[in-house]
Formats: sequence, structure tokens, C-alpha cells
Amino acid sequence: MITGACERYGYSVAQVEVRLYVGKFAGPKRGDHERAIRRWAGDQVAGSGPIKVFGLDSVSTVARELARSKTYRDNAALMTVKVLDAAGMLRDEVTQTASPPGRPSKTTEINAE
Repeated sequence: MITGACERYGYSVAQVEVRLYVGKFAGPKRGDHERAIRRWAGDQVAGSGPIKVFGLDSVSTVARELARSKTYRDNAALMTVKVLDAAGMLRDEVTQTASPPGRPSKTTEINAE
């Protein structure tokens, strides 16, 4: 995969970062699986370094922050998040309640490491 990306797009191996995006970790209450996956990924050398792991919480937080930006982005996914947030249909990560229409929700910073 890394060699193919380097050949196809003209990158050196040192310029390639491998990421693992996880929708939901098994056993979220105890966190055993998440810790094991993050530990395993951190021990792997792929491209420029270890595999970086991003969970759904950190991905959704970044997507909501980008969607709140006043800068126009030609991205259907971000526009969908922007519309859902404006309509008050997204849950606040702290209280797990929907935001009032037209008001942004509070977000919490989630450390992916």
C-alpha cells in the first residue's frame, strides 16, 4: 500500500502517514480493546512512523469544528454536518442533548493518543 502510494503520487516513504480510523472500539466501557489497538498501532512502522489511530469521537469533533468554520468548503460531508448542527439535530458531546436550532453545541477536546 505504501509503495503503491509512493509510486502513484510521487511521494517518498517519509512523506506517507498511515492512519486507522475506528468507528467503534469493542468493549468501550473497559477500554481494553482500544488500548490494545493503540498499543499495537504505535509499535508498527508504516511509512513515516507508527500507525496513528483516530476514534469516532475525535473524528466527529474535528468534523463539527470544520463545519462551524465560516470558510466555505466544497465538501458534501461537512455541509451535511453544518446543516444538521444548524437544525439542532446533533447531540452535544458533554450533555448528550441536541443543541437549540441555530446555536452551536459545546465540544470537548478529545485526545486521540
